[in-house]
Amino acid sequence: MASRSDADRSQHQIQRHAGEAATSGAKPIFQVKDVGKTYGSVTALQDVSLAGYSGEVLAICGANGAGKSTLSKLLAGLMRPSTGSIYLDGELLKHSSPKDGIDAGVLMMYQEPLIVDHLSVEENLWLFDLNRNWASLKLRRDPAETRKLLDRVGLAGIDIDRPAGELTPGNRHMLALARVFVVPHKLLILDETTASTNEEHFRIVVDIVRHQKAEGTCVIFVSHKLNEVLELADRIAVLRDGRLIDVVPAENRSEEDISAMMIGERLSALAPKPAPAQLDAPPVLEVRNFRSGRVQGVDLTVRPGEIVGLYGLVGSGRSTIGRALGGHFAFATDMLSVDGKDVTIHSPREAIASGVCYLTEDRHKEGFIPDFSNQSNMSLVILDTLARGRVINRAKEARLGEGLIERFQIKGTLDGMTINLSGGNQQKVCVAKWAASSAKVLIIDEPTKGVDVGAKRQIYEIIEEFARQGKGVLLISSEAEELMHLSDRAIVMAEYEIAAEFSAGTYDKKDLISVALGDAVRTRRAAQRRH
Repeated sequence: MASRSDADRSQHQIQRHAGEAATSGAKPIFQVKDVGKTYGSVTALQDVSLAGYSGEVLAICGANGAGKSTLSKLLAGLMRPSTGSIYLDGELLKHSSPKDGIDAGVLMMYQEPLIVDHLSVEENLWLFDLNRNWASLKLRRDPAETRKLLDRVGLAGIDIDRPAGELTPGNRHMLALARVFVVPHKLLILDETTASTNEEHFRIVVDIVRHQKAEGTCVIFVSHKLNEVLELADRIAVLRDGRLIDVVPAENRSEEDISAMMIGERLSALAPKPAPAQLDAPPVLEVRNFRSGRVQGVDLTVRPGEIVGLYGLVGSGRSTIGRALGGHFAFATDMLSVDGKDVTIHSPREAIASGVCYLTEDRHKEGFIPDFSNQSNMSLVILDTLARGRVINRAKEARLGEGLIERFQIKGTLDGMTINLSGGNQQKVCVAKWAASSAKVLIIDEPTKGVDVGAKRQIYEIIEEFARQGKGVLLISSEAEELMHLSDRAIVMAEYEIAAEFSAGTYDKKDLISVALGDAVRTRRAAQRRH
């Protein structure tokens, strides 16, 4: 039991960090007092004291492994603290399950959205009704009500009977977010909810959060996207190595201020890539008249050592191209060549054999095998080079793994499980897997989704190293600054076709977004219909 002086010190820390929220008479929705969480010998949180108030957005920032998700899960009831106490509306929280958390008024949107793939979109929207009545999912809801709620999160026109497993990662997040309209709550936790979404969906998140504030909800916003943090947050709590470093007002803060607090040093801002030197080498990837689903008539080339960015809103067709060339979608072309050789790709195995490797945007579902160690995941696609007959040379595999861990600064061991790593280190394992291959072309979809600023810059260096090795890189990204920083050329998708192409140094963020919104495409199509 904490002493009176410990309790006073904890309360003083909460009040000091609360700042204007505490002095304005706002009601505390939650209070975390001297909370710690350990897993065996690993300390995830230590002596954290923090409060959140009615009608405010409290952002929680920190590098991967800082303790952000641990704190969120403690509040949501997924686990109990090892030390300290958590209060909701002044009542000591004793819940030890997500259902208890929901019943207490805590609604959490997880980094990997809680979606049941085999259930329909409509059934997933009303999923939490299971807490009240198991049979309720079998009752047919008013389809008009369901569509109205989905429309509020940018999913207008979607087939509500469609299996939710067919949705894109961004749309899965938005489907989960729609539950804010059907589940009663006083504390809303958004854990990387915008990691897979685009600018259009982020504006919807902004509207929802402002509506929640007006209703007196306390919103916790966990994100690595510091520009979004600064736009949404009233206060920003920064964690580092499981400790609360400080809580500061968001007003008049910069991304550099917050990143310096997160990692203990100031990082330089991303600079746009200068105009590239003329590349005269034949393309390492050439695609003519690509056709898959609603994407029709796309031509693109990537030269050795070139990074070509592919930008567009969710649903524009950008990921369709990447997944198809990686062997995950059926497609047709008039010509497909890799390193000057005509190839056909019908599966991931054929793509790899052709020299094309695809790094998925959804690392948890497709990037690694949860039951495998880091070593096994990194060697997964090159087992044929490590084996004689059907016997794997474990010593050779270990040497390879040790080299990749050192090269990519992965904070894990060969025998450690990839699923237990932080998001940034999981992503580095996924990248390392392809770095060990003999790929000529790397298609990288959302390479820094859900990773902190430090890991993000390390992944940028890895991508640039791929290009320096003479590989062709097709970079698919919804982050305009990322694409501008890395790409020699930027191709913008809109309405399932290429809407524009820019060389490095000739465009800015506004150019990318305005083209991606599709106005130019719709204008051109209207003119074609008139003639």
